[in-house]
Amino acid sequence: MKLHFRHRMFLGIAIIEIIVMAVLVLVIKNLVHAEQSGYVHRRAETLAGMLAVAVHEPVEKGERANVQKLLDEVTKNADVSYVRVLVNDKEFAFSGERTSLLKGYKDDHSFDQVNDGIYDVHKDIVYSLKEKAKGELNICVQTGLDVAKLNAPEEQLLVKVGGLAMLAVLLSSGLAGLFGVYLTRQIELLKEAANKVAGGDFQARVPVVGRDELSETAEAFNAMAQHVREVYDNLQDAVAARTEELRVEKERAELLSMTDELTGLMNRRAVFSSARIEVAQARRSSLPVSIGVLDIDFFKRINDTYGHPTGDAVIRRVSNVLKDSLREADIVGRIGGEEFMVILANTLPEDAVTVMERIRRAVEAEVIVHGGVSVSCTVSCGLATLGAADDLDSLVARADECLYQAKNGGRNQVVS
Repeated sequence: MKLHFRHRMFLGIAIIEIIVMAVLVLVIKNLVHAEQSGYVHRRAETLAGMLAVAVHEPVEKGERANVQKLLDEVTKNADVSYVRVLVNDKEFAFSGERTSLLKGYKDDHSFDQVNDGIYDVHKDIVYSLKEKAKGELNICVQTGLDVAKLNAPEEQLLVKVGGLAMLAVLLSSGLAGLFGVYLTRQIELLKEAANKVAGGDFQARVPVVGRDELSETAEAFNAMAQHVREVYDNLQDAVAARTEELRVEKERAELLSMTDELTGLMNRRAVFSSARIEVAQARRSSLPVSIGVLDIDFFKRINDTYGHPTGDAVIRRVSNVLKDSLREADIVGRIGGEEFMVILANTLPEDAVTVMERIRRAVEAEVIVHGGVSVSCTVSCGLATLGAADDLDSLVARADECLYQAKNGGRNQVVS
């Protein structure tokens, strides 16, 4: 089972806290135990010393009852297991539990040891007898303290310390859990916002709560997202501008590819493409369509007499006359040096002849002035209307044949 990040963090913090608290309890226990051991020793030493001082006079006088009474008072203390007074190695008085009495001891010096949970201390005191008795009186006081009872406060203290340590663990674990929830929530919010930005949602932001390191991280992320948004917007604007430039350039290139550079009319490829479309449309809709082919009369003579710049001026003027004389739906283009094509869609044959005659008369009326020279010109026109057996090639061929007839017939005329 995969643990969530905050659960792993909470568990790790709890384990560290438990280890720290366990070490702390052990340290406190050792310190308390050392202090308690010193206390037990001092307590036993003090008790034995006080008894030794208190009993020497009654012992010297042989007042066994007074000594016994004193010992009984001492053993009323809960931590005193027994008290014993020896005079010249013989028991003079005893009070307490004999089962706790130390078996065997050294009587030449002070002696202490732990025996079956009883802390035993022996104090030998030697007094010189100067009056009734000769020699020395050897008084030994034995005291036994119950270590368990003396250690009870230590155990209670350790229980309290352990309880406090456990409470601290629980509190700190709870705080760590709350912090873990806050931390993981902030990380999740940051992750969600990052995924949104990666998906193209540059408006995604992380809520800023407080003034800690996570808040600073959130602010840094928001600043980065804003910068990415600005860069993206600028890039979009640049792409849009460049796309528009490319579109204009494409249209210009397409227009140039279909436009005659000298006249601005359609070039041969464009006008033939338009003618093919008009013929197909006329076939589908059963509407008439006519094609006229025009040629400037004696154009070579104009070039030879006045030069090519003047010839170009003549071509441009004729082109303008064609544009001005045709309807908006009509199509005109330059298909050769001085040759033009006119496409008259949805036009009856007699109406097509009228249009071509209007063009012929308008050209004849023009006077072209160029380089200080005035030049006039005429055009010959061949006209053909789409028949049942025609396609574009045959239709253009018939119009060319009519143009040839107009040229041979004296020029400056329309033949259909």
